[in-house]
Amino acid sequence: MTAELQIYDLIGWGGVAAKDFVAQLNALPAGPMTVSINSPGGDVWDGLAIHAALAARGDVNVRIQGLCGSIASVIALAGDEIQIAESAFVMVHAPSAEASGAASELMNRADGLRKIE
Repeated sequence: MTAELQIYDLIGWGGVAAKDFVAQLNALPAGPMTVSINSPGGDVWDGLAIHAALAARGDVNVRIQGLCGSIASVIALAGDEIQIAESAFVMVHAPSAEASGAASELMNRADGLRKIE
């Protein structure tokens, strides 16, 4: 039997936190596994950590079952094999953020977004 984890919520922001996901991942036995995704995306840093953990493990099959948006689409790329349901969607876009503050703070935020992009 292949181990399976699901990402059926936001990434971070009160949804699937990298810390919790990686703990569940590390608790699984070695060998092939499946990650099922239905997520609109969310926090870039949580998503990148989840991607890195899955990529380091290897032998990962990703099944996109509904929406795989934003940073969830990056997580999906950690799969050695990626399957997508006929009715599912992948949504990729440039990163965005809300910002306020002085011009220097806004410029720093814009520079950060350029690096993420």
